[in-house]
Parts: sequence; C-alpha cells; structure tokens
Amino acid sequence: MYGSTPVSKEGLEPICQDYLDSKLWVFVATNAVTVVIVVINVILKMITIELVVWIGYDTVSELMTKITNGVFLALFFNTGILLLLVYANLSEVSFGMGLAS
Repeated sequence: MYGSTPVSKEGLEPICQDYLDSKLWVFVATNAVTVVIVVINVILKMITIELVVWIGYDTVSELMTKITNGVFLALFFNTGILLLLVYANLSEVSFGMGLAS
C-alpha cells in the first residue's frame, strides 16, 4: 500500500521505530549538552568578571585586560574539558567503589 506506514510482521509497531527513538535520544542529548555548556560558560564568565573587579586594578585598561584574559581562559578550558568528557569513551573506567559507567 503506497503511503501507509510499514509495520513489522511481529506486531503493529512501525519498522523504523527503534531508529526514530534512538535518533530522538541523540538529538535531545546533544542539545542538552549544548545548553549545559552555555549555562556553565555564562556562570563562569560572571564569576570571573566579579573576581577580577573585586581584586581591583589601578587602570581601567589593566582591569579590562585581566577580565578578557580570565574569561578567555575559563571558557576555553571549560568548553574543551566538557566536550572531551562528553564524547569520551568511559565504558572501561571505574569511578571508585566498584562502580563502572
């Protein structure tokens, strides 16, 4: 039948249901990781700026230089480390107390 959804012979479940479910899971997981990275980066940026302002510097240009360098380093390493952890294969790593991921 043209235009109808193909179903498996075992039941009335569409043949591609497993594929669609896994594709949805990957879509949700990757978008969740993106949102988490952005939120953590915003929080790190605010904390870094507040700490540099709290330290205080003699000139505005020195203050801006320290803020720029601090925010860059914090966001660069945070994004790199989070992406590395998200896409790392940790299936054989034990996190202590006999627990494996």
